[in-house]
Order: sequence, then structure tokens, then C-alpha cells
Amino acid sequence: MQLTCINLQNLTALSSDDVRLLSNVIDLWKETYSAILKNAGEDLRADDFFAARAAMILHEGHTPIGFCLLNSRHLGLPGTSDCSYFHALPLEILEQLRKSQEKMFSIEWVTVHPEHRAKFRKVQIADLLMGVSFRVFRTTDHSMAIGFSRTDVGADRIAMNFGGRGFAEISLHGILCRVMLGRKEWIGAHRFAVVEKAIEELWQTKRVVLAEMFSDVAQVERNDFGGIKNAA
Repeated sequence: MQLTCINLQNLTALSSDDVRLLSNVIDLWKETYSAILKNAGEDLRADDFFAARAAMILHEGHTPIGFCLLNSRHLGLPGTSDCSYFHALPLEILEQLRKSQEKMFSIEWVTVHPEHRAKFRKVQIADLLMGVSFRVFRTTDHSMAIGFSRTDVGADRIAMNFGGRGFAEISLHGILCRVMLGRKEWIGAHRFAVVEKAIEELWQTKRVVLAEMFSDVAQVERNDFGGIKNAA
């Protein structure tokens, strides 16, 4: 299994292999969420994907196993709280975050390929995605991580395994979700050592493509699809 993080704000610089990988991620995103949003009377908008800053992808070759999108939302800037992402957030929580001008790191569209959703895996793919996303969060200047996690499938417990805290329950796309928040002093290793070991192994072999979003994650040069080469 490989871990690749692609900067979505500089897509013209992608290699042909990364274009193929990202195309398959987009197909998985559409296949997973089109019907869910249609049932809620909504449309899946391409803007919701391409507005993100980065895609964190677990994959085998060009085939995605799971992915999530990462974004940066500075509530100290006028208009940020009017973005559609915050529309489902209870006003009381939004006002508190806006008052303290939080620099929000959002973890969005956490998705696992249907063939890899086995309930009895020793290490769940969603835990790996959340773990590497929190590691990225800790390398940035953001003050708080945020996500909306489904409660019907227990997805809210994933972030809790790292120290994330659950707040209000909301309806998002017709599905009950919990608002999950995490400050850097709250977020730590996964509560199970075997999961944290798997996250560390992925993190050490990650491939970062055009890493302008991240302050301390080294940018790598584009070379053969599976390789890693640190930029000088």
C-alpha cells in the first residue's frame, strides 16, 4: 500500500501517472456520493472536490484504496464563515470558532473503497487516513482540525481514537453526523499501538506531490510513479 498526497491547486504540473491516479479517485468519489446526495435532493458538485487544497490517497498503483480531502479555512478572514462548508455547523459553535479566529484544517470526504471496508481488519483504512491527516495537520500553522463524521456507522469514533472530540450532532446530506474538533494538544497517537505502527510506516514512505500547503513536509521531485526522491 502506498500513500500519496497531491496538491489540488497545481494540477497542471501532475505527471501522467498522477493524473491517472487522481482520475480514479474522482471516479470513486462520484460513485460513493452521487446516490447519497441525490437521495437528499442535492447534487454532487465538482467544486466540492477541486476547492480542496490536497488529496491524501492510499492506493495500490493507480487504484485508490481510500482517500480524503484536506482544506484550509481561516475564520479570521471576512467571508470564510459564509462558505457552504460551514452551513451545517450550529451557529453557537461557529460563533465560538469565529470569535477566536481559528485557523481551521478541515478533513473532508473520508472515503474507503467498498472492497476494503472489511469490518474485521486489524487496521481499518479509515484509521490510516485519519492518522496521516492528523500528522499533516501537526506540520501546519492551523490551530484546529475539523470534520463531520457519520454517526450511523460509528465514523465519529475514528477521530476520537486519536484524541479528537465530538460536539453537536448535525444532519449533512440527509445523514446524521457529529461535529469533530481537535486542537494539536488534544491529538496524539492512535490508542492502539498496532494502528499507530501502520500509520508510521505509511508516513515514512509517503510521496508528496507539490507540497506548497505544508510547512514542514518536504516536497519531492516527480519521478517514476512508485518512487520517492527528495528535492535538493
